[in-house]
Amino acid sequence: MPLTYREAVQIGLLLACVPLQYMLTMNMELDQSSSIGRIFSTDFQNFRDNWLSTESWAKSAMIHVLMNGIFPNPVPIMYYGTIGENESPAHEVLRFRQERGYFTASQGIRWKRPSHLHFRIGQVVKHRSEGYTGVVIGWDLKASASETWLFREYGDLQALRSWPHYSILVDERDPISTATMAPEATYVVQQELELMPNTEVQHSMLGNFFVAYDGGQYIAQDWLKNLYPKD
Repeated sequence: MPLTYREAVQIGLLLACVPLQYMLTMNMELDQSSSIGRIFSTDFQNFRDNWLSTESWAKSAMIHVLMNGIFPNPVPIMYYGTIGENESPAHEVLRFRQERGYFTASQGIRWKRPSHLHFRIGQVVKHRSEGYTGVVIGWDLKASASETWLFREYGDLQALRSWPHYSILVDERDPISTATMAPEATYVVQQELELMPNTEVQHSMLGNFFVAYDGGQYIAQDWLKNLYPKD
């Protein structure tokens, strides 16, 4: 894929970064207490954070991947919570165009991975009460969804909202998928999930998230690894 203008500029800046910093250190004596020193220091810090930081690069790569056709024909994914008889879908979102970052769609990089987080990207899990299986494609440390969705799922039980939640790409062979006739994911609180080792799933969009199955779990695409570097 040809480089975009921003990517080409970033590569050039990265190559110039080390000698530039060395030259600044060796040849410029800035008095941090002076106005010129403070202005230069602030501008250089902003320049570094916006153009040279890992997070900035990862976000740029994520946006480039999602918006420039790497994924063939992105389609809506139906997001459900708890599915009961005669219930309709709780919420429909466009996974790759989600502006508010609901259902693990935030572009923020998950630099931290707390010990109370049980599952990782690419692991196959089973819903304890509903019985369907799927693969983890994202997680939030606490529920990230609209107030309507949260109230429908949890009512006044505020504690449930503060627990980790996962986006699960559901096996298309499960009744939850065959009934809706749509590529589907669910957004599930951690306590409702259990690990299913040595289990594969079938889904038409697996290739958008993963490159292979290693016999234990799915191996994430680079863009997904960048969002979840600790997984």
